[in-house]
Order: sequence, then structure tokens, then C-alpha cells
Amino acid sequence: MRNVWVLAWISALSLLSSHSFAASGSISASPQTCIIPSGSSHCSSTISWSTSGATNPCIFLNTGQLFTCGASGSAGASWISESGFTFLLKNGNTYGSPTLQSVFVKGARQPTVNVSFSPNPASTGGRSTLSWSSSNATSCSGVPVFGTTTTSGSHSYPINRTTDWHVAITCTGPGGSTRKTAVLNVVPPPPPTVQVSFSPNPAATGAQSTLSWSSSNATSCSGVPVFGTTTTSGSHSYPINRTTDWHVAITCTGPGGSTRKTAVLNVIPPPPPTVQASFSPNPARTGESSTLIWSSTNADSCSGMPGVTNPGPTGEREYPITTTSDWSVTVTCTGPGGQGSATAYLDVIPPPAPTVTASFSPNPVKLGEQSTLTWESTNTTSCSGVPPDGADATADSRTFSLNQSADWSVTITCEGAGGTATTVATLRFHDPGLPDGAYVGDINSDGLYDFYVRQMISPLADTGSFLLQQNPDNSFSIVAPLNSGQQTAVDQWESVAVELVPGDFNIDGRLDLEVVGIEGLVVNGTVLNGLDQIAFAPPSAGGVLTATAVTGVFKQFFSDVYNWMQDPNYFEDNAPETGAQVWKTTFLTYQPAWCDYPPFSANPEADFPAEDRTYDITLQGALAFISAYGSNCVATGGRVIYRSFNVEHRTTKDYSVFSQNAVDFSQALTKSTSEDGLFATTSEAIVISEILSETLGVEVMNGVLVNGGLISGIEIGQSPDEMARDRQAAIEWMVAAARPRQRARPGCDDPKHFERIWGPAPISLTAHFARNDNQSDTLYPLESDLPLKGLFNGPIGFKLEGQTGTHNIGVTGNKDYRGYWDDRNPLKGWQLIYDSSGQLVTAVTDPANMGSYDFMKAGSPNHLQRDVTPWLEWGNIPADNTTTQQRVEALYSGWTGIKGLVATSYMRHFYRCSAYQE
Repeated sequence: MRNVWVLAWISALSLLSSHSFAASGSISASPQTCIIPSGSSHCSSTISWSTSGATNPCIFLNTGQLFTCGASGSAGASWISESGFTFLLKNGNTYGSPTLQSVFVKGARQPTVNVSFSPNPASTGGRSTLSWSSSNATSCSGVPVFGTTTTSGSHSYPINRTTDWHVAITCTGPGGSTRKTAVLNVVPPPPPTVQVSFSPNPAATGAQSTLSWSSSNATSCSGVPVFGTTTTSGSHSYPINRTTDWHVAITCTGPGGSTRKTAVLNVIPPPPPTVQASFSPNPARTGESSTLIWSSTNADSCSGMPGVTNPGPTGEREYPITTTSDWSVTVTCTGPGGQGSATAYLDVIPPPAPTVTASFSPNPVKLGEQSTLTWESTNTTSCSGVPPDGADATADSRTFSLNQSADWSVTITCEGAGGTATTVATLRFHDPGLPDGAYVGDINSDGLYDFYVRQMISPLADTGSFLLQQNPDNSFSIVAPLNSGQQTAVDQWESVAVELVPGDFNIDGRLDLEVVGIEGLVVNGTVLNGLDQIAFAPPSAGGVLTATAVTGVFKQFFSDVYNWMQDPNYFEDNAPETGAQVWKTTFLTYQPAWCDYPPFSANPEADFPAEDRTYDITLQGALAFISAYGSNCVATGGRVIYRSFNVEHRTTKDYSVFSQNAVDFSQALTKSTSEDGLFATTSEAIVISEILSETLGVEVMNGVLVNGGLISGIEIGQSPDEMARDRQAAIEWMVAAARPRQRARPGCDDPKHFERIWGPAPISLTAHFARNDNQSDTLYPLESDLPLKGLFNGPIGFKLEGQTGTHNIGVTGNKDYRGYWDDRNPLKGWQLIYDSSGQLVTAVTDPANMGSYDFMKAGSPNHLQRDVTPWLEWGNIPADNTTTQQRVEALYSGWTGIKGLVATSYMRHFYRCSAYQE
């Protein structure tokens, strides 16, 4: 019977839920028009609402912005503007939901009123203009005579009273009313003011001076010499025909009375002349010239200048300097006030001493190589000592071949009026037995070993040569460039087994250099405690080098990031667990009969009381129990003793064993990967830039990840998407290059020298040449027959890569087509080269430029290992007669963008070692 009632109740609920009731609601604002305070652009209103039968009701602004949600309530809005907002009560939590009711709320400003008289104060009998203006008003009242009037205006009134006049104007608008009073201060007529003066003053006898007068509050003036009564202002010029001072008094009269003012002209006698004289340039050398320049005041004529006839009061004259002693000229000028003179002194200095500089470039060179001697000189007429004729011009250049296994010096002597100058230019002999590399010694005799990194022939990096000077705390400081004494010292040092690894580690467009193998190095039985160093090339040539130590923090960061790049689950899989892992089982009740032998208790009757309880057991015990008895144990007679297990993981992952910067870095790089590239100024780009800058100790990518912009000279012409993808690829490659690795054997005798940067290339000579069996000389004999990969034609086809340098060795115009890299494309990995006539380039027609099947996708680090490196080692096929140097140079010329810069470090290292091997 009870089941029948239950079924009826459920049916009623179902029937009730199948009906819907109409939703309704109301919304209001208080106030609906709020007053915006002065100095603000918003005011506040309270929105109140209630609903009935609504589903997830929310209030939206007419701009689409969500205001709040709820069945009823009130909320303040403190941002109401004059334009106002409509608040829409919606039957739902989206803007597209039906509107139940709406209310429009706007703000209004209280009127402002400005009222004033001008002029103010004003004199009785004069006039003053009342001006008024307002804002946020629709009407104003209270203007005398006019009454109610416009919101702004002005009116001129005669001042026919002797007391102050008060006028109050009231302006009304949507925001209320404002009343403002203006007070006109009425004053009696002021007395006249008079200004009178002479100009110039003082003035010399025989000159002219002008008397000027002006007045205010006056109707007439008198006392002007010659003129008598005259206007209230004016001027008149008078000749000065007296030697004493002249007093002139002018009286001006007006409604306020009379005012008298006196001007005194100070008469002075004619001034004597003033004279200035000088030489320019000064000092001047014998054999040069200098110009005498003179000027005077109050003078009519001057004299005393050698060779000048009838000189005026100003002028100049150039003189050749034929004396070796100082020279002076006195200039005398005459005027109405008498005479004046000045003496110009010329400091004569002997002829300048000659200077000469000379240098060889390149320097040093190997035996038989050429170098150009360039010399320059100043203050000379001839030079001598340049081979082979012994004499030559004062500035020139000559090219020589080094024909001796020793340094060669040239002494150049230049002569001039001031004597002779000599310089010695030394062409240094580059001994192949002293290759570029690292050398050890003590440059400053402090008992600490220093390292000289030598990059003088085909430098690996843009750092050039530099000295790592060890500090007492085992850190290093960079010294570059070296002075001559330091250079001589380091050239005598012994080589040391460290490795130089180039790479654009901070991706700024210039190659840096990592010195690997310092840490733990044994020198003369002493184990060094110094750390490996990365020398960062300056952003521009000639700048200051900086160095970063490869510390334990540095190593862990790059090791963790690199391992994560190889395995996205690296952090999760390798983080140790902390805490205990506990499983639970629940006992329903105890009965005398139990399963034969529960592994978690040898005596369950004694261990477990007859009640419902939960007990912890070990994971091992739980697994053994489930294996033996299943998830439940049922005793004879159907009495249940044990119930199924519930798992409770009480463990946590301890990520502190990793570099926290590496964890944060991987998260940011994962996000940028999902967005198909590293876009500047995004949060993940800023995180990546800041972490790398902190770890490397230098700015990364010239700061463009944080502030935008371009990496100069690398990204010109790239779209934002291309830059984002290239920047992310460069970051990933940089991590691979900077990761901790085993130091290779010293020098370039290691056949796997490229492993130092990119790891092993698992391609043998046989496998490399066999790759070309995948190519077909007759597959697509004409370029016009190619199934080109387009935007909508599916995955099957080829893409045009352009005229790459690697397939234009010795020719031009060859075009590179590659099978579109898609797993559905059966032509993936194929590479077809067509010449400028559209004919297929084959092993028969041109083995050096033929296509070569790609095992890996172009642009990936594995492509370098498995496709590019074997080609650099062995060429395309046995018939390919190009040299390693030709292949490296062709590849080097073809790389572009940031990825090309990073890969350039690999190419330079390969070229460096291959050049020595050859």
C-alpha cells in the first residue's frame, strides 16, 4: 500500500513539473535622475527589482554588460552618467534572454552660474557691463530690466549711483536651481595719472631725444615745450643743444582733478670711442694665416692696421704668419668724444709634429695568406719605408703575402714642417700549431688561473677573443680587448682542454660563446673550482662583453626544461610522492562466520567489534584481499561480513625537486604552443622573457617579448604569426643548445663533433645514400606537371620553398619543391629540384644540386641531425664533388629569421672543425 502512495506522489510531482508559469518582474531606480556632484562625471542610483516565476533572472545594461543576478533585491550603481543607462531585467542569465521590464536612469548636473561686472569697480557717471553665463541650465532670471532671460548674455548699464549695486541671477535646469550675486563697487572719479619720459635718456649733446607723455582719467594736458596745451598723449623729438640737464613738467586735468609730472633728460658730453680687436684663429702656427678683426663705437675712423688704407670703424684683414714669435697690432679709432685704442695679440706656435698610424688587416694570417697594410698620417709632406720601393704617399694601402713563418714588421717614417714621426706595423704569423681555442695562465700574477679564449681566424662567435680573469671567489670577469702586453703574455700560454660552443643563447641576433669544461678542470695538478661560462656578445659590434656562470641553478633550469620538452609528463612522472597512501574498507557488521582468512587480520573476531566501523588498511593488504576474495566476502548462510573497498589517495607530488622557474617556464611555453606561437607582450611571453633573463643574466630577444618591436635585422618583413612561431622555435632550440651535456674530447678530432650541440645523428653513410633511392628521376619530369599543394586541394602535393642556397651551388634559378609534410600525403619527405627552364634536376644532370629525400620535417632540430648533418659530411651522393666548405657556405647563406640565427651556431661549429680536418 505504501508503494502505491509513493507512486502517486511521484506522478503528481511529474505532472506539476510538466507545466510552466509565466515569468514576471518589476524594476525601479531611486532616484531615476541623480545629481552629478561638481568635479565628478558620475552619480549614484539604487536599482531595485523583484521577479515571479523567472528562471535565473539577471539584470543587463543596454550595452550588453551584466549588472547583477537574483530573483529580487537591490544594488547600487555609482557610475551613472549624463547619457544614462537602461537596466534590462531578463528572464535568464544571458543578454539574449527575454526582457521582463526595464528602467532608464540618467545623471544630471546642478546648474552653475557665473555673473560679474566689468569694469569693476566703476566710477559714478561711467558705465559697467553685467555679464552672466551658466551651464546645465535651461533658463535664468533676475537680470535688471530684462527679467527672465537666456542662460547667458551681457548688458551695459550707466553708473548713476554712488553706492554699491547688487544683482542676483538665478538659473534653473534639470539638476535644480542656483543663485549667484554680482556686486558692482561704485567709486568716485579717480584723479588723472600722468607718465612722461625722455628716450634715449641720458642723451649726448648734439644727439636727439624724444619726449613721450600719456595719461588716464584726463581730458587735456599742458606744458609740452613749443606745443603748449595739447592732447592727453603724444611724443615729440628734440635736438639736444645744451650741456645741462633739461626739466619738462606736464599737467593733465580731468573730472577727478589735476596731476603734474616732471621728466628730466640727463644730458651727457659725447663719449670717447671704444675699440675691440682680436685675431682668429688664435693661436696660429707659422705658415698658416690669421685674420685681424676690429670694431668700435662712437668712432668715425680707425688706423694702425698694416697694409690697410683708410680703414673704417669696423673691418677685418687676413695676414699670413711668417714669424715664429708672437705678433701684436694696435688699432686706434677717433670720434667726437676723442680717441680709443685696443691691441690684438696673436700667439704664434711652431709647426705641428707629424703623426702616422699603420696596421695590417686581417691580422694574424697563415703562411702564404694575404693582408693589407693601411697607413695614415697628419701634418706630413712625405712618408718612406713602405716596401718594395721604400717611399710612398702620406696615406695609402698595399697588399702583401706573408712569406715567412714569423711575424713581419714594416717601419714607416713620415716628415713634415714640424719634424718626423715613425710607426711600426707588425703582421703576426698565425701558427697552425696554436689554433683558436682556450689557453690558461695567470695574467695578473694573483696565483689564480685565467683563461684566454682565442678566436682570431674564422671566429665561431661574435664575441671575438677575450680573457676570462678569475676572481678570488672563483668567479670570472671578462677582459676585452687586451692591451699589447696582455696579448703578448697570453700568446705564450699553454692550451687547455675546454670546449668552445657557439650559440645565440639570448637570441639577440649575435652569436655568443659557451666555454665548457672549466668546472673540475685540472691544471698543473690543481683542480679548478671555477664554473663554465657563457660570454654574451654585445648587441652591436665594439660593445662591452658580459659573462654568465653556468651554475647549478642554471644547469637544473635548462636540464628540467629540456627533459620536459622531450617528455611533457616529465614533471608529473618524476616528482616524488609525499605522505601515506591509504585505502579504506567499511565493515557492515561482524558475524561468527567469516571468510577463510582475511589477509589484513589474523583474528578478525577479536580485532573487529560487532558494529559498523571504517578501518584503514595498507595498499598491499587491500590488493591481496581483492585478489583472493573479490570486492565482497560472503560467508556461509549468506551473512555479509565485509563490504567493497573505497580508495582514498592521501599523497601529494613534491615539485620542489625541480627548478621552480623551469615549471613556470614550461607552463608559459605550453600556453604559447596552444596559441600557435609566442606573441609579444602576452602574459606567457613576459614570463618566458623574465625567467630567461634572470637565468642568463642578460636581456633576451632584445626585450621584444616584453615591449614588442622587432629583433633588428632578423624579422623584417615577417607577419606577426610568423614572428610568433619563429620566436617559439628559437626559444626551444636555445634550450636544447644550453642544456647540460657531456664535454666532447678537445679539439676537432672528434668525428661526432656536432653531437656537442644537437646530439647524435643516427644516420650512417649507407643509410644517407640509400635515402635517395626513394627519389624518382621520372616521377614529375616537368615543373608544370607537379601536383602543387594549395589551400583547398587536400594534403597531396608539393610546396614551393623558393630558390634555396643549398640547391644552387654554382648555379642560379633552381627551385625547391618539397612534399607537403602531412601524414596523409604519400609524397611527404620527397624533394624535387627544377632548374630555371622547368626541367627536373637529377643525379645525372647535377648531383650537387639534386633533391634529397628528407627523413624529418624541415625546420625541426631532428632535421638538422638526420638530414642536414649527413649532407654536410658526405654530400648528396658519391658523385657529389662539392667540398664541405662549399656546402656549409651554401647552407649558411640560406638560413633566415631567428631560427636561422640559432642554427648558425651549429653551422659555424661544423665549419670550424671541418675546415681544420680538411
